Amino acid sequence: MDIRKEDLEITPFRGSGKGGQNRNKVETGIRIKYIPLGIVAESQCHRTQGMNKKEAYELLLTKIQEYHDKQKAQARHANRMDKIQNSKPIRTYNVKDNRVTDRRLNKNFALDRVLDGDLDGLMKELKGKDYGN
Repeated sequence: MDIRKEDLEITPFRGSGKGGQNRNKVETGIRIKYIPLGIVAESQCHRTQGMNKKEAYELLLTKIQEYHDKQKAQARHANRMDKIQNSKPIRTYNVKDNRVTDRRLNKNFALDRVLDGDLDGLMKELKGKDYGN
């Protein structure tokens, strides 16, 4: 993953919690913000600023990757949902009226003949139809 230095805002800070004089006087904690997405990562668990900077950068990369993965998953989900919502039934079988309606052809066929295996009329119509594929 390519991250430009101009897109990072690196801020040192004094660590909080236990640790004595070094922790309270020296700015060993590091906060890194990825400006385009507003994602922030920080580390203050090590004694040196360099180690905290490395850990915060690795954490930031992980957070950015998770963000991009989530965006891809949401796009795939939206695409799938769009396909599901736009799909329509191809055929309707109406037993009461002894009818099979093929919506691609806009034609009706006799249900009892289709169920008996006489598909010649249906297949002939389907072969002659151009679906734009």
